[in-house]
Amino acid sequence: MPGSAARKYDPSIIGLGADAGHPLDAGDAAGACESLQRTVARHPRYAPAFYEWGRALRANHDDDGALAAFEHSIKIDPGLAAGWFAMSLIHQDHHRPGDASVALERYLALRADDVEATFNLGLVRQQLGWLDGAMDCYSQVHRWQPALFGRIANALCSERRGRVWLDPDALRRELARTS
Repeated sequence: MPGSAARKYDPSIIGLGADAGHPLDAGDAAGACESLQRTVARHPRYAPAFYEWGRALRANHDDDGALAAFEHSIKIDPGLAAGWFAMSLIHQDHHRPGDASVALERYLALRADDVEATFNLGLVRQQLGWLDGAMDCYSQVHRWQPALFGRIANALCSERRGRVWLDPDALRRELARTS
């Protein structure tokens, strides 16, 4: 599990034996929710179980419940990077860029090389009106994966608070200057 120490993660607790698949693999989100709810009741201090329960709740279209489960997972284990990232996605989906930014920053403190999270942090910073901070993120993403230039350019011009570059080379120079 990303961001969680291997010594803390016992897949058998949540029904992931050596040959078992993930509870959501069968496509039964409601069944996975019920099963994982029983698991967290039996293991109330096991952060990965709460994270997995959050995933099942989200798949079952219960974002409030999922957010509570993810919050509980990182309360137990603040180093559970996947919990922070999952929380950021819910906050982004519900148009809460400030909360998403906090969760993404915590996630990136644990997983600094995550391109998608860095891009998402750029988006939420841009939504918050912090374009310089967004450009820092986009520059990092462009350094790591230049092929994502189109996504960066699209993000900059599609958000309410952004910039439009009519010359793609000028944007490339700006991304290189910001980094």
